[in-house]
Amino acid sequence: MAYDNATFRSSVMNCTPTGFADEIHVSFVTSTQAVFLVLFPVVLVSLQLCTNASRTNTACFTLYPGHNCKWLTSLLLCVTLLCAVGEGILTDVTRNDTTDPLVYVPQVLTLLTCLMTLVYYQVMEQWNRPFMAWLLLVYWILTILSQVLILKYLVTQFDFDINILVLDVVLVSIFFYFCCLLLEINLLRTKVFRCCYEEKDYHRDFRKKNMYFYHNYTNLLSRGLFWWMKWLFTLGYRQSLDMADLGCLTEDFGSKHQYNVFERAFKEEKKRIKGKESELPSLWRTYIRAYGREYLLSAFIKSIGDTCAFIPPIAIGGIVAYATKIYYDHDQDQEYMSCRVTVSEFFSNGFVLIVAMTLAVIIRAPFLQIGAVGLCVQGIKLRTALQAYVYEKSLNLSSWIISSGGMAVGQITNHMAVDTTMVQICMDYLGFLIVLPYQVSGVSDNHSFSEQG
Repeated sequence: MAYDNATFRSSVMNCTPTGFADEIHVSFVTSTQAVFLVLFPVVLVSLQLCTNASRTNTACFTLYPGHNCKWLTSLLLCVTLLCAVGEGILTDVTRNDTTDPLVYVPQVLTLLTCLMTLVYYQVMEQWNRPFMAWLLLVYWILTILSQVLILKYLVTQFDFDINILVLDVVLVSIFFYFCCLLLEINLLRTKVFRCCYEEKDYHRDFRKKNMYFYHNYTNLLSRGLFWWMKWLFTLGYRQSLDMADLGCLTEDFGSKHQYNVFERAFKEEKKRIKGKESELPSLWRTYIRAYGREYLLSAFIKSIGDTCAFIPPIAIGGIVAYATKIYYDHDQDQEYMSCRVTVSEFFSNGFVLIVAMTLAVIIRAPFLQIGAVGLCVQGIKLRTALQAYVYEKSLNLSSWIISSGGMAVGQITNHMAVDTTMVQICMDYLGFLIVLPYQVSGVSDNHSFSEQG
């Protein structure tokens, strides 16, 4: 929640007074966040003590449908709530004569509750108890209801002025809360009611005693920070690593699975050109059908990291302008047009820009790593699929073709080794080529912005 009891109290002191109905809304909003902040850990501790859920092997676990969307939405919601905290602090400093911590403490409470939902969701996946999602469903519904009440009050007070930051924060938070609600409903549909959903068989990977490649069975944050590989870093620090220490891969990374993926895509390409005698099957279309979705997603994630690289130079310029204004402006008494902080006022504050720059630097590295690793993985999968496909075709060649010189063993080896490796390298650099125009345009925009500043 981005706007709560303290915000209303600040409005009472500086803006139009609120009525008795508004006070009821404030109590409902504040109590909702406080109750769930306590209820989430209580439920986790109770289930751990009263059931055998905590005895579940948590080295790896199956991810629920919409896992990545859930984490991305929750992280973006946390950033939005962090803006709400900054807005409350800045409003208290600039609008109130005496410091009132209640202006920003409720926003901090809401941010902690949002982080607690991520912990609750993580434990729910580790224990594989999808019925725990009912509590999250109730939380999202009550929070959306409280946000709608707050939005109704803000619209009546500020007449839907998008320059008021708190109004924008409430609108964005309602959108993210609604996305979380839809993800929770989808989770209950698939894992609890099993409606129009076919469960995938992951048990064959879990039955392998030497399967340590948990990339597909950990949360998004662990994959971004490579936390699931801490056992390998610890082992490598203590002793020299051997191939046996790495274990085996999951079936998704096996040559058989990649061959089947490529074969299905190639059959669809042959169906497309059926009846067109002058057109040959396109390997590029086959690549896109087989790995295009994951490849573009990795490139998009990498572009987010590249976007974070643009923020520090712009923030430094704003910090210098803010410090210059504070240094030369001796008259600190300023009359504000609104009782709440505006968007331009918020993002021109030097302390806010310092926090934004710090977050951009922290977020940039994981997103660049996830994007780069995703591009490399798709290239490796494509190389594996091509090697398996060429090998399968070579087995179907007659001995007469090889003995007559139509196809030599060296040519087959060259196709399997050198050519597939070149295709992998091409796919690696193609992802960087996709985001290169965006990087160049961002650098030019920063240069023009600095010249104007």
